[in-house]
Amino acid sequence: MANISNWLNEVSVKVPGAIKDDIDFATRSIVREFCARTMLYIRQLTPFDMVISQATYTLIPPSAEESIVGVEKCEINGVPVSYVSEDFLNRTSEAWTNLEAESPMNIMVDVEKTLKLKETPTVTVLDGIVVWVSLKPAPTSNIVPDFIYEDWFDCILYGVLARLFKTPSKTYTNVNLGMFYEREYKGELTRAKGKKTTGLAKMSLRVQSAPFSVV
Repeated sequence: MANISNWLNEVSVKVPGAIKDDIDFATRSIVREFCARTMLYIRQLTPFDMVISQATYTLIPPSAEESIVGVEKCEINGVPVSYVSEDFLNRTSEAWTNLEAESPMNIMVDVEKTLKLKETPTVTVLDGIVVWVSLKPAPTSNIVPDFIYEDWFDCILYGVLARLFKTPSKTYTNVNLGMFYEREYKGELTRAKGKKTTGLAKMSLRVQSAPFSVV
């Protein structure tokens, strides 16, 4: 893992007067924003058991240094499953909560990162559920995924510079420079999102621990 301090020297040169704490805060914020908007930082969680009569599982980040943005993919018993809207089910079928299956085929994920199976399992399968999640660093984390440092250094730099120059009432406040770097940052963000949609992004799918807890 890289560190937010990897941007410190270059930012300090371009923004004289900015103190380390302000630069670190801006870098941390931009890295989190980059991960949340692009969803390029993906990890496969450790496979976990599908438990009989248990349809709900709370996903847990791989470490305290990371937060889950969303679920990218899920397989049950080796078969990819589909996403379905719980709101749509509630509006169209009151009986869906009574559905059961040996191998559920549909999932829902709420804002609390709770994974819910549409069909309640009728059997227990060890390591039957595999989930891939997109992540971002936790709010107080200083770590940065290596691929962001290696492939998107300038994107983060532009975002940090924009954030600092647009900060009001500082000796280095410069709205015009802030707007310039913001355009550069948004352009790089768009390019990063394009990498995700075209499948050209470099994404590590390393297996992690601490995948879930049963609700």
